[in-house]
Order: sequence, then structure tokens, then C-alpha cells
Amino acid sequence: MKLNVLPPELRSLVREVTDLWGSVVREEAGAKIYRKVESLREFLKQFRIQDRLDHGIPVTQQLQAQLQNRMRDLDAAELEAVTHAFSILLELINLCENSIRSSKIRTRKKQAVKTSDENEIYLVLTAHPTESRAPQIVDILNEIQKVLATEFNLEERLKPTLRRLWYLRLARREQPRVQDEAEYIYSIIFRPENLEALISKENEQVYIRTWVGGDKDGHPGVDEKIMLKSFQLSRQHLHHALNRYFDDLRGELSTFITLSNKALAAEAARACKRLALVKHETQALAKLKSRDSQRLVRVRNQIAAFEKSLSKPLKRSLVSLTKIHSLFNTFPSLVVPLELRDSSDIFRQGPKSNPAIFRMLKTLKSISGSSDPRGYARGLIISMAESFEDLEAAEIFLKKSLGTRYAFPLIPLFERDSDLDGGPAVVEKWIRARRLKKFEVMLGYSDSAKEGGVLPSRIAIRDALLKLERLQKKTPGLRLTYFHGSGGSVARGGGSLEEQTAHWPKSAFERYKVTLQGEMIQRTFSTPEIFNQYLRKVRELGAVKRLSHKSKTRPELLRLSAEISISYRNTVSDPAFLHMVETASAYRFLEKLRFGSRPSRRTKLEGISSLRAIPWVLAWTQTRILFPTWWGFGSAYLKMSNADRVVLRRLARGGDPLFASYLHQLGFTFAKIEPAIWKMYLEQSSLTKAEAKRFFEEFMHELQLARKAHRDLTGHKKTLWEKPWLEESIRFRAPLIHPLNIAQLHAWKTHNASLLREASVGIACGMLTTG
Repeated sequence: MKLNVLPPELRSLVREVTDLWGSVVREEAGAKIYRKVESLREFLKQFRIQDRLDHGIPVTQQLQAQLQNRMRDLDAAELEAVTHAFSILLELINLCENSIRSSKIRTRKKQAVKTSDENEIYLVLTAHPTESRAPQIVDILNEIQKVLATEFNLEERLKPTLRRLWYLRLARREQPRVQDEAEYIYSIIFRPENLEALISKENEQVYIRTWVGGDKDGHPGVDEKIMLKSFQLSRQHLHHALNRYFDDLRGELSTFITLSNKALAAEAARACKRLALVKHETQALAKLKSRDSQRLVRVRNQIAAFEKSLSKPLKRSLVSLTKIHSLFNTFPSLVVPLELRDSSDIFRQGPKSNPAIFRMLKTLKSISGSSDPRGYARGLIISMAESFEDLEAAEIFLKKSLGTRYAFPLIPLFERDSDLDGGPAVVEKWIRARRLKKFEVMLGYSDSAKEGGVLPSRIAIRDALLKLERLQKKTPGLRLTYFHGSGGSVARGGGSLEEQTAHWPKSAFERYKVTLQGEMIQRTFSTPEIFNQYLRKVRELGAVKRLSHKSKTRPELLRLSAEISISYRNTVSDPAFLHMVETASAYRFLEKLRFGSRPSRRTKLEGISSLRAIPWVLAWTQTRILFPTWWGFGSAYLKMSNADRVVLRRLARGGDPLFASYLHQLGFTFAKIEPAIWKMYLEQSSLTKAEAKRFFEEFMHELQLARKAHRDLTGHKKTLWEKPWLEESIRFRAPLIHPLNIAQLHAWKTHNASLLREASVGIACGMLTTG
């Protein structure tokens, strides 16, 4: 049954771009490769059936076997070409969706929706894990996005770019360095159109941060030299923008020189000469070095003096001068400020061993000189924080490195279940002892979900937020900032903005601060329209009445959460299960993917503590079974009493925003799961046939229970009943990922690292997240 709920203009654009890509494949790779790609694409349409899990698993498995047979006939070069063709096709579909979405935003009539314009928005950009794309790929995709924004001569303007794309691989060949990840971020956010959106008047309360180059925690590649390189990279982009605005300003002044008003023309000519001197002085800012802040102050004073020398008629007309001011207001030190981070045990050891984070802080002091270092770095995050003594040790560490002249913010990161539970009490003790009126707390989503499952993690974070809000309510003048370390996938706190923030109290929106990771940066900044719409949605949500600090999680939901956690923990602690993960899931080849500068995995899986949270989620996303989000939910619900189920149904249907949003995310997860693909990974591993069969049956049993519980709680058979367009979008793109999973497994068996990376990036494009 066809849904036909996707916008017709999207269908038309995807069809046109797909045809164009097909013609490029035929012209550049040859008719033989084109026929193989097109034959597979036609065959994949048979996978687009409804309710695969309940009625279609046998059919899907038969089709999957046929697909494997078809691809088994491809030689190595043909398989590389097919993999590349489908990977690019999936990304082109993403670009088409962005284009239509941007177009709708541009043409949509602005509704009188209440927003909260006073709230501050902080976006902390991180590139781990990135989709490991080559820099030239990022530039070309941006070119294509711009072409798709137009409605004329699409073939003529797009085809040359698509031809270039055919000869480039999506995946980076070399392991990305920290500076590569930083450049990946800056090449996106500092596109002229994105920078214009960032520094616009409507976004005065929006601030950009990054911890690429500042996040030392467990990262052997980060030190004071890398920190300086990150600063230098953002300085290059911002310095270039500043020079561009100076040139634009000169152009604006030049138009006055031609006026018949001789006095105004003469003033404009003198202003051009003064402007040339100011621009010359800014060249000293090109390279960041010791006492950089003093040079910045001198340049800003010169700009202020230049502006003061202008008459009102001239000053009011200079748009570029406003942009220069806005640039410095958004980036006061002409860099993207870093969030520094290291583990609590490092701070407990003290600076005697001269750890990297100590040298980084000393370098920060050198750069800022006698000025406030917070123009370059906004705070020091203490990961694995669990006690008052952890903050005390970090405070001593700071004083020995930065001195006591400026109060550099300490930010405890509570990321494990026990720390989320006890963290608010630690915060209260600290602010009382230090008599603080401002304080920031970071809440970790990845590790808490990795430990006990997604729903228990959400509940633990909500309870921590409510405790912190109660603290704020009873402490006059206290301003808390909640820093949410969430990611793009559901298992790491992702989802729609409404779903991500359903468990937040209202105070969490007063200073909205979240991490944006790798591919989410590209999606959020894909066009200025999408970026501004994202910010508008944040402001709208901030204006909505949220959970009260008096709210409490119902005991029925706590019982369900506890059962999920028990089931999840027992599973991921089982040596046989961990052996299966290392043998059959995508976790086994993470180190070959080169998705980020940080090590992708630890040497051996020995339990929950040995798992790296982000690669753990990434592995299940690539394998398309999305285990962390749903495991344990169905069997836990089965154990609930009838009385508990009655209450849980009420909570699911609007009685508890967090639970309702989790069920929405669960439906989204179910729609993306592909059991036949997971079965293929199990069967093509080194597990015995009996082991592969047992694990597949266990997964299917638990998945069936989870879907049954989901239907009972929501009252809907369809998992995406409220978003039929999303269901159709997933149904359309999901089969196109299947050949890439087959290619990924083939690449692993043949030790073809290049093919492995290309297939993995293609899967990430199709799933819209790396993890």
C-alpha cells in the first residue's frame, strides 16, 4: 500500500536528481556499471512493504538472500562502484529533503507564535564521531545544496558538480586529526551565508562553542599545541570574514564619493583612507600568539574611533560596519571559544606530573595575558564528577594554572546513574560553600544510556533536572545553566526538539545549551533557513510552560524503568553477549572506519565499563538493529501488573511528557530496524549456526514484545501514526541502504578498508546518524 504523503515537489526533485545521478554514473563509469546499479535499484523497490516485522520478515529475508546473490556476482571494482553510487544517492536524497524544507520555510507565512527571545542559546560543536568525510566532499555537497535551492537549469548547473563527485570518495582515507575535525566544523559554520545568520540581529543571544581541541578526556591526541591549532583555524576563518566586511565597507563608502553632496563625498573619501589604516592594523591578528587579547583590544579601539569619526548620515548607512560589530559581539576574541574537559582523576592527581590539561590552561593564560581568558575558553568540564572533593581538586588545579584574578567556570559532568542521582546534592554543597550566584552543570546522556538503557537514562536526567530546579527556586538569585551532552541518535538523547526536551523544566530553557555532533552540525547548518528555523523552535519551546520542580516520576514508571535497567544490564554484562557483539556487530571493525581522531574502541569488551558510549551506539546503528533504545522494554512491560499498565497507558497518552516522547522515539526506532540485515550480520560472523540462530531468535522475541507493548501503551498499531510522512520517508530510503550493508560485510572479509569506510559512511547517510 502506498502512503503518498510525501510532498509532491520532494518526489519530483528526488526523481529528477536521481535521474541526473544515473546519467552521470552511465557516462563516467560506463554502461555496464550503470545497468548493474539500475538493476539493483529496481530490485530494491520490492522491499517497500508495510509492517515488515509482523507480516514481512520471511518475505524480506527471501528478498535479502536474492539481493546477496545478485551482489555476489560483482567483482571488486564493480562492488566499489555500486557502493559509491548508492552512498552518493542517499546523500543526494538528504540534500533534496533539505532543499524542499528550506523552500517551505522561506514561503511559509509567519504565524504569531509566542517565543522567548530573552533566552540565551549555546551550541557546543563536537566532531566525534564525524561521518569522516573528505573536506572537498563537504564543499561539493554545499555547492549542490545551493543549486537545488534554485528552480532553473538544474541539469546544466548540477551535472558538472555530480561528475566531480563521482571521482571522489565520501570517506576520508586517512585517520582524521583533531585539527581536521575542527576544520570540518568551521568549513560548515563559517560559510558566508551561515555566518551572516549567526551574527544577525535576531540571533544576538546565540553563542557558538566547541570542544574540538579542548576535550582532553581520554584523548591522546589533544594537548596545548592542538588547542592552539584549533584556535588558529577558527581565527583564520573569522579574520577572513573580518577582511571581507572591511572590503564591503570600503565599497559602501565609495558610493558616497560619487554623490553631488561634496561635503559628504569628501568625508567618505577621508573615511576610506582611515579604514585602510584600520584594516592594515588587523593583519596583526592573523596569527594567534602570546598576549593576543591585547592586540584585539587595540584593533577594537581603532574600529570604535573610526566609527566615532563618521557623521550620523554616513554611519547610519553602513551595513558592513554593523556586521563588523556583530562579528565581535558573537566572537569577542575572534575565535570559537573552547570548552575544556578532562577526567576528575587527573585533577585529583594535581599538576605535579605536568598533565596536558595543565599545559593547556597555562597556554590559555599566555594567550589572554592580563585579560579574561573566557574569550578563548568558557569553562573547565570535570568528567566523571561524583563528589564535592572532585570540584575542590579541579579548583586548586585551576588556581595553579590560571591564577586567581578571573573566576574561570568549573562545570561538573554527571554522566553515570549514581552521579546523576547524587549530583544535585554535590552542586548544592558547592554553591553554598562558595556562595555562588551562577553555576553550570553538564548532564551526560551517552554513558547513562549505555549503562542501563535509554528510558532509565531519561528518567535519571529528568529527576536530576528537577532536583536542580528545586535548588534554584529555594536559592535567591541563583542562576543555573544546564549543559546537555546529547547526540543525534535516540540512544544518545537525540530526536526532534520536542522529544529531546519533553523532560526539561522551564528553567532549562533560560540558557539553552546543548552539544551538536558531527553530522548534526551539517544538518543544522545545511541552509540558513533550516538553522534559523531550529533556533526559532528552541525559542518557541522555551515559551511553553514546562514541568514544575514539584513534579515527581510516578512509581509505576519507576518500576518499569527498573525492570528495563535490570534486563539491559544483565544482557550487556553477559560474556556470551559481549562475544557476539565483538564477533557479529559492526563494533568489530570500528577501528578501521577512521570516523574520528579519538580511539574508536577499547581493545577488549569485558563489560559495561569497557564500552565507549558513542562507538557502542554507532555499531548498532550501522548494523540497523538499534539495540540500546528498545532492549528490555517489552519484557519489562510484560512483568507489570494490570493496575500498573492502566497507569502507564495514561502516562503514555499525555500524562507524562517524558514517557510519551520516549514512545514516539521508540516508534521511530522500530521503523528503522531491519531484522533481516541483522540476521545477515549474525550468519556471516564466526559464530556457529546454532549461536547465530539463538541470538537472532532472542532479539526477535524481545523486539516482538517491545512492539506489542508499544501498541498497547499508545493504542496505535502503526509505530509512526502521528508522522505518516516520516514513515514513508524511511520506507523509501531504507532499501537503498541494504546493498551498503552487504558491501560492508564483504569489505570486512576481504580486508578492503577503503570499501569498508565508503559503505559505512553511506549507511550513516541513509540512517541520518552515525551514532
